[in-house]
Order: sequence, then C-alpha cells, then structure tokens
Amino acid sequence: MQHTARQWIDRFLQHLNTERRLSPHTLSNYQRDLRGIIAYCDAAEVTDWASLDAKHVRAWLAARHRQGIGGRSLARALSALRSFLRFLMREGHLQKNVAQGVQAPKAPRKLPEPLDVDEMTRLLSTAADGDDPLVVRDNDVWLSWCRWMWGRLIWLMAVSRC
Repeated sequence: MQHTARQWIDRFLQHLNTERRLSPHTLSNYQRDLRGIIAYCDAAEVTDWASLDAKHVRAWLAARHRQGIGGRSLARALSALRSFLRFLMREGHLQKNVAQGVQAPKAPRKLPEPLDVDEMTRLLSTAADGDDPLVVRDNDVWLSWCRWMWGRLIWLMAVSRC
C-alpha cells in the first residue's frame, strides 16, 4: 500500500488514543490487526483503501483463520477494520465501509468444567460458615439451584431410558 495509507492508520490510532481514550492494549491490538490488513493488501496488490472491497476483507479473514487465529481475535480484527473504515468515511477519504457486511466466524462456546466432590464439599462448607443474613440468603439460593439441577438430571436420566 502507499505510504499515505499507513499514515491514515497512524492518524486513526491517534484519534482512538486522544479522543476516545481507549486502553493501550486495545490500541496495540488494533495497530497489529490493521498492519495485518496492510500486509495482506500488499500481497494482494491493493494499492489504497478505496480499492479495498468486501472480497478482500473476507479473503484476509480466511487467511488469518487458516493461520490458526481464533474466532474472537478475528472478530476483534474485523471490528478494528470496520472502525478504521468508518473513520476514513468521516474524514471524507472513503465513500463506503466495505467491511460492514462481512461477518466474522463464530467463536466456539466453552462449557463450564464440572466440580468434583472435594471442590463441592469445600464450597458448601465455606458457604455454611457465618451468621450474616446475606450468607444465609446466598446459601438458600445455592441449595435451591442445586436441588433444581439435581431434579433436572434425574428427569434427563428418566427421559433417556424411554
């Protein structure tokens, strides 16, 4: 890409730092993501931001996905690009945000790890200590939830036998 394309990124990051006061971590991640799109554009022979299209954005995301980048990181990179292109539109440098219609891949959801017997015993014994009304309330809520889950488990086992 042209040198001016890189200067726009610097101006955008300065805008995020001074006007929006984003975290230094966010700025560093956005900078890395936007430099990644520049590297892709150089390889794809995209000369400036106006010649970038949605096909290029999808191809960039697919290439990053093939490199093993996770879904949340890809979503953040796409968010950085969308914000940057919105900035370029606001500055009058672009007419259309080509990344707006592009969707990031879904990030897998992780299920919580179950507690083993020792952890559950320790949790319940810790919660039982204290005469504070809030502790008593929390214990009641916790035990109600455990009873509900136990009933749900028994119901699932009964249904699976049918």
